[in-house]
Amino acid sequence: ERLEAEIVLHESEAGDPEAVELLVNQRNALMRSRERMVLISARRDEASAKLEALWASVRRLSTTADADAARAVASSISDTWRSVEQDYPLRRSGSNTQRTTGARLGMLVAVGAMLATRQTPALESADVQAFLARVQPESALMVLAAREDSSADALVLTGQAELQTGSRQGVASRVRAVRHAKAAFSGAFAHDSTRADVLEPLAWIGRLLPPIFGGSRTEGRSMLQRLERHHAYRGALLRGHFARADGRSAVADSIYRHLVTTQPDSAPAWFALYDLSYRLGTADVARDALRRYMLLNPTDRTTLYHRGLLAAVLGVDLVEGEGALLAYLKGPIYVTQYSEDVAWWRLGQVLEKQGKTAQARDAYRKALAKDPSDDDFKASLRMLEQSIATR
Repeated sequence: ERLEAEIVLHESEAGDPEAVELLVNQRNALMRSRERMVLISARRDEASAKLEALWASVRRLSTTADADAARAVASSISDTWRSVEQDYPLRRSGSNTQRTTGARLGMLVAVGAMLATRQTPALESADVQAFLARVQPESALMVLAAREDSSADALVLTGQAELQTGSRQGVASRVRAVRHAKAAFSGAFAHDSTRADVLEPLAWIGRLLPPIFGGSRTEGRSMLQRLERHHAYRGALLRGHFARADGRSAVADSIYRHLVTTQPDSAPAWFALYDLSYRLGTADVARDALRRYMLLNPTDRTTLYHRGLLAAVLGVDLVEGEGALLAYLKGPIYVTQYSEDVAWWRLGQVLEKQGKTAQARDAYRKALAKDPSDDDFKASLRMLEQSIATR
């Protein structure tokens, strides 16, 4: 009301136009803030209702003894959680603000999932593994807790779920989750000190993460040596990853090439060779390695994004890259995968390389609609529009 009165006063007295403009801008900003507050209040009420539903389901799960009933409740929790993820998606942070430990933990989860060969036939773990495959670690942990199982198989699944949880949390929660994961894997190690799905994550945690997370170079080196003794292929692959993490790309490239030569039907080494070659800008090697990996692991949907990435960055197979990104965008896209906004941005780059400027502009705009603050998206759209304007 005060701003309205001042605006009327200035206008009636033919006041300074600049002062009137400043007052009008203040009033408009305040109105937008009020609208924003109403929207946030409504979303808060919706979120509270979903949290109450989750809380009620968790209470029921904690008091349910029957396995079938527990699975039904866990499924209900999973459905509610999916609804939450759709309504309140995690935002992609800028590439320059990603914390080093978070990036390393994300790499640990991704590589661990790629390398993992399930060794849990004795445990009725299909539902837990399904939760992990859909990146629903909270539901997996609740099912595991209800079973009160301390076997090595259950501990491995618990560690994997904790790592998934930590890969998308804040710093304090991330530290806690990784420590819980390490404790679970260490428990499994006490049961069986030769399992690859135990030695690998312990080596990763020890080698790449700082002490506050439970990292220890000595322990990481010991776990790697043990892995090489019991699982030579996977030990060599992990040594290549560590060489790459240390910046010794030539050593990593030599290890990966040796592995794909001696064991050409093993997917992880092909993917590792693709990723390293892409980072080094060796387009032909990256393309051929990715194609081989896709033949060996056709169910991995993230390869659709990587095909588009090769096209967007290195200009390889533009038409195929466009089709792959469109297929990737049809989903499902989980929170640990490349986000939808980034996929639209890469699609815009592929379309722009093909001269499809109108479609490229639409793709950039869709990326910005998902994340209006991303500088990369803004720069791509701005340069494309400048290019169109100067023609």
